[in-house]
Amino acid sequence: MISAIRELMNDPAISLYLLVIAYFWCQWTFKLILCGRYRPKRTHFDEAISVVMPVYNEDRSILFQAVSRVLAQPTSRVAEVIVVCDQREPDLPDWLNQNFASDERMITTVGDTPGKRFSLRHGIEKSRCNVVVSIESDVLIRPDSLDELIKPFADPRIGGVIGDQEVHDPKRSLWTFLDFVCEKVKYGFTYPALSAASQVTVLSGRTVAYRRAAVFPASGTPDP
Repeated sequence: MISAIRELMNDPAISLYLLVIAYFWCQWTFKLILCGRYRPKRTHFDEAISVVMPVYNEDRSILFQAVSRVLAQPTSRVAEVIVVCDQREPDLPDWLNQNFASDERMITTVGDTPGKRFSLRHGIEKSRCNVVVSIESDVLIRPDSLDELIKPFADPRIGGVIGDQEVHDPKRSLWTFLDFVCEKVKYGFTYPALSAASQVTVLSGRTVAYRRAAVFPASGTPDP
């Protein structure tokens, strides 16, 4: 038995194959161990936050729901909602003002440069709170989503946070179901494992929170 294993390992092609398989198995085993050690934060973060929502070519009914759910949060939690419109949709600011003008927290602005990244930066620069939450225009948050998302900021060492996210109605098609599975793996295993090690490498997602003091130096803009 041992000699057979030695002969197998001496085969260059087989050895390379086994090395690759061993790498992925070790990686996922390590992720599962770290994931099991992850515990959500239970401390409370009482500061109000700014919400930035870049918008381009979004279905208006979905956008209405997304903004309404954010504005449903109390003022003690959400101090302002900054919706950054794209220059390519000149009618969008008027539509937003017509539908949400009654809430003083609503701020509608137009980005200087087309594109989500530039719109997000534009919104963060206009924000006033110490913590800024970026929410994409097709995200429907739950009533407790923001409270849970920002709890880690009670620790002053935390510069950014990402929460669990799911695809709405994943059974619409094969592609949405596959996307649902990928999101489950990412937010159910990978991010918890990285969080357990306090080393989340990339905050990618539809709902992400940043501490202003952490993101302003990276944007090249001085924090006012």
